[in-house]
Amino acid sequence: DFTGITDVVSFDPVKVVLESDYGHITIKGEGLHVNRLSVEKGELDLDGRVDSVCYSEAGMKNKRYRELAAILVMMTMTVGSITTVAAETEITAEEETTAETETDETETETAEDADSEAAEAADTQSQAAALEVTDRFAQQTAVDEALLQEASNGYSLDEALIVVNPYGMSPLSAVAVFSTEKACGGTVTVKGKSAENDVTGTFEEATEHIVPIYGLYNNDTTEVVITLDDGTSATFEVTTEDIGVDYGTIQTEMKSEASYDYSNLTFVCSTMGTLYGVDAAGDIRFFTNIGGTLGVHQLENGHLLMPASYVLKSSYYKEGMIEVDLLGKIYREYMIPGGQHHDFVELPDGNLLVASDSPDLSTVEDYVVEIDRETGAVVWELDMKDLISQEDGQSASMDSDGSEEADWFHNNGLAYDAENDLVLLSARHKDAIVAVNKEDKSLAWILGDPTGWDGVDQSYFFTPEGEDFEWFYAQHNVSILDNGDIALFD
Repeated sequence: DFTGITDVVSFDPVKVVLESDYGHITIKGEGLHVNRLSVEKGELDLDGRVDSVCYSEAGMKNKRYRELAAILVMMTMTVGSITTVAAETEITAEEETTAETETDETETETAEDADSEAAEAADTQSQAAALEVTDRFAQQTAVDEALLQEASNGYSLDEALIVVNPYGMSPLSAVAVFSTEKACGGTVTVKGKSAENDVTGTFEEATEHIVPIYGLYNNDTTEVVITLDDGTSATFEVTTEDIGVDYGTIQTEMKSEASYDYSNLTFVCSTMGTLYGVDAAGDIRFFTNIGGTLGVHQLENGHLLMPASYVLKSSYYKEGMIEVDLLGKIYREYMIPGGQHHDFVELPDGNLLVASDSPDLSTVEDYVVEIDRETGAVVWELDMKDLISQEDGQSASMDSDGSEEADWFHNNGLAYDAENDLVLLSARHKDAIVAVNKEDKSLAWILGDPTGWDGVDQSYFFTPEGEDFEWFYAQHNVSILDNGDIALFD
């Protein structure tokens, strides 16, 4: 149990970073899991094996350090690196005594100011020196080269080399490495606990094969069958280690089996930065803790796009997004001036429409940007403060959920209506879906209770039909169905 907690900076099964009344706390171990968090009371209950607790009095509370860390992350990203930033400083009893002695010996106010500035500068330098940079792209290249080398070693299909979690990011995925005399493709079947939960895929013709295997069971042995197009087949038993995260029993209910596609997994993202995929039985068949707080979608190319792990502002305002495949290999990271939260949309031309914040974070969840898919540049941006008043249409949810004034709009979902070139925003703190003409950034219409909207002409609102009609409130997850209708969580 921890008390005095003011914020959870980041969380995964092996490391938890906290801000507290006492400073910056880093907890390392295995199987770490937050049972209960109350920021209001400052209480945190943590399960798992704790190997170390590192305390830093300055830590993340030092604004100058936070700014420096963000700048270094951006600099290293720009030159093609994916970075992991860690700053851990331990204050020993000797250092605390020395600091107290220096304070006691201060004789004048001028000297105090000078000592304070010098100490702050020294603190910033020491923390900057503690920044640790890991180039994951270089690591991935090394893994790719090693796999290619193994592929040239002539493994037969029967003796294929099976590598579980080759990139260290996806523990329930693997690759099979083997060669064939003639170029041929084939099929991979990862056996489910029941036949309908088999995960099946195909691979293209080649003579040297590095074949992805998706859908292994957690902490278990899974049967995998690889069949070549010429009918040759081999069966393997692939064992995985425990992912170290206990989600409890995942309940599933089949509403309409005729509408369910057993060939797909259902992906679920956690606010603690993990993403997992379950089959029809509720068994976990995919897991990663590389990102995935809010806003995870599968792209047209089959990759996943999800929030990066770096936090611009607690707790889910992330610095950008990462494109990753189901093996855990990262292809791109997009850094966004105002960060990312909640959602994004892949546009028909491949660009990304991203829910963002104002670049200076003076207001949040009221900004949308379009990111060029290839360059990462911002090519279009929308500030909702330019279209509607912050006072219009205020929702009771803004008070009930304890949001700050900066979160006046709370856009928690995005959709794009390609037929009409409209951007749809789900404004929870306005109890409304707001549609904007993308071309000229003008207001198109507002779907929601028109009460309290004094600054917007009533012609922008819809007229309800039916005596039993009720408006939605505090909605989430706006989407457009194939028939053009709008669906949302009320």
